[in-house]
Amino acid sequence: MISDYLMQRVAEYIREHIAKATIVMDGEEIDGEIMRVDVTKKHLIKVFINTPRSHGKITDVRIYDKTGALVINRPQETEKILGYGLVSSFYIQVIEHEITDPNSVFKMGAENDEV
Repeated sequence: MISDYLMQRVAEYIREHIAKATIVMDGEEIDGEIMRVDVTKKHLIKVFINTPRSHGKITDVRIYDKTGALVINRPQETEKILGYGLVSSFYIQVIEHEITDPNSVFKMGAENDEV
């Protein structure tokens, strides 16, 4: 079982590497403002991104790391209208998933030979 300490470190690592957000609005990728990135005690990373334009059709929200690699995105169909602010939020939880029926080393070798 992975300790809470390590799970929290992984969540903090992810938070520290979030560098940029963009929003695809009316077919154009524009910079979004990362308002806040929080990590809770339950290994939940919350990212809040402000939409910079006053109106338009949002088709994707993207988050990039420090190297410029796309790390998460959310395709959507949202209409932003004048007079209302729009903040996109991502909730990412780091969890441990135990595999109760692991593959046999012998089975894995046989599968590789067949390929």
